[in-house]
Amino acid sequence: MLGMKNSRRKVPSTNTVTINNDILENNILPRLPVKSLFRFRCVCKRWGSLLTADSIFSLQKPLSLKPPSGLVYWNEKRLAFLSTDGRPMNVPDPKLSFLGEFVSVTNSCNGLICGFYVREGLWPEIYVCNPVTKQVRSTRMPKRGLIVGLAFDPSSPNPHYKLMCPFIVYRNASHNEYGFNLFLSSTGMWRESKERIRISPQSVVTGRSFFVDGVLYFKATNDVIWFQIDNDLAGVVPLPLSDKMITATLGEYKSKLSYIQITISDIEIWTLKNFHWKKKRCVGLDLLDVYCRPKVNVIDHLKKILKTLEANYRTRQSFRPLPLALDDIFLFQVGAKAYFYNMRTSEVSMICQSDRMMGNFFTCLPYTNSFVPIPE
Repeated sequence: MLGMKNSRRKVPSTNTVTINNDILENNILPRLPVKSLFRFRCVCKRWGSLLTADSIFSLQKPLSLKPPSGLVYWNEKRLAFLSTDGRPMNVPDPKLSFLGEFVSVTNSCNGLICGFYVREGLWPEIYVCNPVTKQVRSTRMPKRGLIVGLAFDPSSPNPHYKLMCPFIVYRNASHNEYGFNLFLSSTGMWRESKERIRISPQSVVTGRSFFVDGVLYFKATNDVIWFQIDNDLAGVVPLPLSDKMITATLGEYKSKLSYIQITISDIEIWTLKNFHWKKKRCVGLDLLDVYCRPKVNVIDHLKKILKTLEANYRTRQSFRPLPLALDDIFLFQVGAKAYFYNMRTSEVSMICQSDRMMGNFFTCLPYTNSFVPIPE
């Protein structure tokens, strides 16, 4: 019997698969979800030393320019995620307890989020945070400007982040004039730009911003304000508003700034190129009625909303597009539920339900988990 046991130990397993270390480290690990990578750090000492934030990001860097794979929003004092590709999205501390108790999330950019928080009884400060690595940088608010936008390009040779706060210089019956305060993490200082832009008095800048191809965009009521940070240039582009528009939002589509607009009859996706809008997709709402799964029962809800939108602003807030479209996928919200609509297969599916999405100040942001380090 002893001889038989020894002979069995010497028989090599035919099920063993050997993977080259270069393939494992350069092709497999960088493509895994962040949650899995955190678990793999405990496999052995070698993986623990390999899977540090900086080393993982250096492996992920070729993939860092991919478009966002989901959305993030602040839900009952914690981050909540909507994944569009089926891969789980999570962070070690979704409550962001390392920031303190009073936290708001206003914008995101290439794996970083920013907003306002209060610590140690001080006045509110602006923070920039990677919720995956829990790295945080903060700065005092500028003298003027209560809206903050975030610009960050991890693929650049010097990946420092920038913050932009537009502010009203003056307003009158003919126009509103805006200026800009700019913060560079490379200097740690705020400075006021010499640029000024004018928009109509009916158009007001909101808190939503998007950073695309080196340009930071802010949504206004009827316009988009843009600022080229490296060249210190600013301007205004009118939104392609439709007379039949019900609700709309700025967003991202195929790595371009997009304007996603729902009219009485259509879903329209516009993209901005060279500061000109071009309609990229147009899908009739009647197609949703034909192909919608019976169990979703969203179409009847949509029809009731469409009848009362013009008279009821609160109802308007319960039906809106979400700020991300991925190739053939369009995301929208109806009440407390979020859906995606596949424009290629005409399939409608519910992906999330949360009462937090009902608020007028609900903020949903394009987001991708990343180990990107925040520069000093």
